[in-house]
Amino acid sequence: MNLAKRIRDLRYAKGWGPDELANRAKISRTALYQIERGNTSKPQAGTLRRISRALGVPLEILLDSTPLLADSGEPEESMAMTSVHSPSAFLSAGGERSLSGERADELMEKFRLLLGSPLADGVARIVEESFRLLPIIPPPAASETSRYVSALDVEAPRRGRGRPRSPSE
Repeated sequence: MNLAKRIRDLRYAKGWGPDELANRAKISRTALYQIERGNTSKPQAGTLRRISRALGVPLEILLDSTPLLADSGEPEESMAMTSVHSPSAFLSAGGERSLSGERADELMEKFRLLLGSPLADGVARIVEESFRLLPIIPPPAASETSRYVSALDVEAPRRGRGRPRSPSE
């Protein structure tokens, strides 16, 4: 996959238009258009760094020539459509643990509801920060079970701060 297509696909996956990415990357829309069209064969390193930061991916992801997902035959639906409909697509393509289709759909629906709520900005920030950590998190062992638990399984957080108090205190 070439640089132009990778940038365009990552932008599509975020649901951004070219103006949005150019604005977030603090580059001109014309510069982004030229890169995405492949008219600029060797963009400046600073420009690529700005684009990678805006997209929330390491620069290495942009420069890597291997496809993010298996080519489905439909060029327009490769990264953008698969990542929108399958939240586990990015991880499973990298050989990492993937969620079951049913669980992935359930989480995606919850995510959509959160993005439509007053918590949308905070949720988006959490997702962006988590996504930035993907390249540095070691993959789990194949036999390791899932680390997430349902909200009902989590204990209520402690109210106090510091060390727990004994009943005699």
